[in-house]
Amino acid sequence: MAVPILIHLLARRRFRRIRWAAVAFLLEAERKNRRRIRIEQLILLALRCLAVLLMALLISRPFSRPGGLASWFGSGPRTERIVLMDDSFSMGYRADNDSSFDRARRAVTQLVNWAYTERPEDTVTVLLSSRPDRPLLERTSVDAAVVESLAAALNALEPSQRRASPREALTTVRAMLDRRGDALNVAVYVLSDFQSGDWSSDVTRSATALDPVAALADWSDDARSLEMTLVDLGTDDAANLAVTDIRAAQSQVVAGVDADFVIAVTNFSRRPVADQTLRVFLGDAALPAVVADAVAPGQTVTLPIRLTFPEAGYEALRVEADPDGLAVDDSRTLAVPVLPAVDVLLVNGAPSPHWYLDEVTVLQAALQPEGNVISGNRVRVIEESELDEVDFGAFHLVMLANVFRVSESAAKGLERYVDDGGGLVVYLGDQVDADMYNRVLYREGAGLLPAQLGEPVETATRGGVGFGASDLVHPVMRMFADQTNALAGRIHFWSYIASVPASAPTLINGNGNGADAEARAPARVILPFNDADRTPAIVERNYGRGRVVLVTSSCDSDWNDWPADPSYVILALEIARYAARAENEAGDRLVGAPIDFDLDVDRFEPSTVLRLPGYPLVPQVDVQAQTGPEGATFSVAWDKTDHSGVYAFVLTPRAGEPARRLEAVNVDPRESDLARIDRIALEQSMPANLAVKVLQDLDFAEDEVSQARQEYWPGILVFLVIVLMLEHTLAWWFGQRS
Repeated sequence: MAVPILIHLLARRRFRRIRWAAVAFLLEAERKNRRRIRIEQLILLALRCLAVLLMALLISRPFSRPGGLASWFGSGPRTERIVLMDDSFSMGYRADNDSSFDRARRAVTQLVNWAYTERPEDTVTVLLSSRPDRPLLERTSVDAAVVESLAAALNALEPSQRRASPREALTTVRAMLDRRGDALNVAVYVLSDFQSGDWSSDVTRSATALDPVAALADWSDDARSLEMTLVDLGTDDAANLAVTDIRAAQSQVVAGVDADFVIAVTNFSRRPVADQTLRVFLGDAALPAVVADAVAPGQTVTLPIRLTFPEAGYEALRVEADPDGLAVDDSRTLAVPVLPAVDVLLVNGAPSPHWYLDEVTVLQAALQPEGNVISGNRVRVIEESELDEVDFGAFHLVMLANVFRVSESAAKGLERYVDDGGGLVVYLGDQVDADMYNRVLYREGAGLLPAQLGEPVETATRGGVGFGASDLVHPVMRMFADQTNALAGRIHFWSYIASVPASAPTLINGNGNGADAEARAPARVILPFNDADRTPAIVERNYGRGRVVLVTSSCDSDWNDWPADPSYVILALEIARYAARAENEAGDRLVGAPIDFDLDVDRFEPSTVLRLPGYPLVPQVDVQAQTGPEGATFSVAWDKTDHSGVYAFVLTPRAGEPARRLEAVNVDPRESDLARIDRIALEQSMPANLAVKVLQDLDFAEDEVSQARQEYWPGILVFLVIVLMLEHTLAWWFGQRS
């Protein structure tokens, strides 16, 4: 501003005074105009100084803070800022040495720094989606110490191994706001990779699940406001191949007997994945690798493997794929309980002192052959009279062979046993009282029996009937899956009992009106006869957690010549394997799901030692079992399953050496699908009554700065143009007048 003034002073005219009579008239005129000219020069000087000032302001880009301006006149509008940081394991996907979680950490740091410098009157809360009830910061006014401590905490964080659950996390945020009655202005920031499976609207899902932010939709009213910012930190076109499942193909695994397992590998990407070598480990021992051919985009391939476990007990089966951008789902573990044998209770309905006339001689030999052949079964034979006194819970499978009748008490015991996961196989014969079976075991479809029995059928000729076309996809028939009706023409039945399978869902444990009513699925015919009516030969149905298989002919050669055919042994073993109780029903436990199981109080002490994944680097912990409601069991529970891997419980028996029980915990394969929701679809899925912005990556920092700083350079530019035009116009006008 001093430059125009200096020019003005230097440009002042200097005169040499000469007295001349004629000049007197000019002097008089000059005295009249002197005041006007001085005012005109001062106006032009002021305009030129203002123009230079405006140029300087235009370059410096002045701004104001709304909160700061408001504080000049009193307290400004304080805003409560809540940051929800997605730490599900998909955020750990790494591309170009950078992950979504790394970007989330930087974004949170930028936001807190911005709050420190621009909005010191606001409070900040930082939450993690895996544990939103335990904030990293809670309603904290940010200062330099808070910024430093939060940065250190964020640097120490790693993605959890849980699946994202935005709805649950935002429901926790809503509960937090409801507890804070004084919260009036709230800004919620969600930093996530926005996987399609978690955020997309799907008409097949319930209405409440369509909108993950529904919990906050109705919080705003006339007295309070809420704004939400969704910050997308995901990676486009991410490629990920994951081991999504390992499971046994049979209910039991027995030491010394081949066991089949199935491995599932899924390609969660838009590009095919070349051949993959899957490394297989049994405990710490490496087994031969399995090769998966090229996996198409979105395809899941299953690979069978066959293993033999040398000893009974628990063993960990682990499968690892080649590492990729998301390492946590490249391996999966299955805890395998290995039995010394499958305990089978065989109830003989027609015993005989002569082995060739005994009802169960052939069946027992098929299930537990003598010699060096190991079938994996340990058979105990009892007679019908002992049925009321036996403890069914000590067996994996109960088989009734031509049993005349089953008492009411025995039937109730069998129902409890099967409902609890046990298996029951019923072979019919000439001793069977069909009316009693229907009344006690079928009970109009609500009982154990999968079919209602009719009258015995005797064929006109000794040749009888054979097996018809079978259900080749059923596990019992998998040995014959590559053949078309392999059993036709080889086996002959001249007697059997007609039956009608339960064809519709049946309500049990209630009359259909009470809350305790439960529907059972219809029975399934595994193998029919080839008669005109396709009468069921083998039929099965689930009952509770167990299953029942009915064979409508005899297990000996009284009604058929089946025992003379090799298929008899195959089907007897497959039926037993299919129906027998599964030793470990926990299935695939996911990270975050609790581990719980029962111990027999007569066999074990309540004290248990737990070795977590990472042991021995992670110390073991003591777990005290609780006595069950009836005092017959100890209940062991552990709910801190935050990491995948093997949880090894060392049990203390009342006699003998310590025993070991393994439980495997794996990541949720649904989180492995890195497909992201489209930004437009995400915006459209938001509630109409909620102010939501969707920003990409770290753009939100610039967005917040632009909203917090009100810049004035556009107005200054317009004002500068006006001043220059006015100065130019006045200078021309004043010059004309002079």
